[in-house]
Amino acid sequence: MLDQLKTELSAKLAPGTVKKVFELMRGVINFAIKRKLWQGVNPVSNLGGFTMPKVDNKGERFLSPEEAHKLLAELEKRSPVWRDMAFLSLYTGLRLTEIIHLRGQDIDEKSLTAIVTAKGGQREPVLLTPEALTVLMKHRCGADAYVFRDSRGNRSLWPGSLF
Repeated sequence: MLDQLKTELSAKLAPGTVKKVFELMRGVINFAIKRKLWQGVNPVSNLGGFTMPKVDNKGERFLSPEEAHKLLAELEKRSPVWRDMAFLSLYTGLRLTEIIHLRGQDIDEKSLTAIVTAKGGQREPVLLTPEALTVLMKHRCGADAYVFRDSRGNRSLWPGSLF
């Protein structure tokens, strides 16, 4: 019955959603087993002979140039700062946290690079296009100052603080 349900759900829902459904079921039954409300093996477990749905999260999607321009135009109407941050993300591949943590001292105009604190805490150089450098220089202050700041000069940028 579980395999039949998995097949039926897979026809209608994304693989990740199907997996979440079965994870929830497994968790509820494990809870019932701990509370002595269920006897026997959890059927939604390896011991029960069930195989969880496989999920391939490697799907990639890139914005078309038209979509990127439309996104940037809409952000420009709401917040030029967030527009510039989105521009950097689109044209350099930087994550939001990497952009938020950029300081003036991290930007090297001569070599068209920025040193970012990457995922995992490592400091890594990122090549900049001349356009990306222009955007960064628009916001740059002193060497120790964060490039992107909220209205009070703080590094912590939450969407509500800029709109």
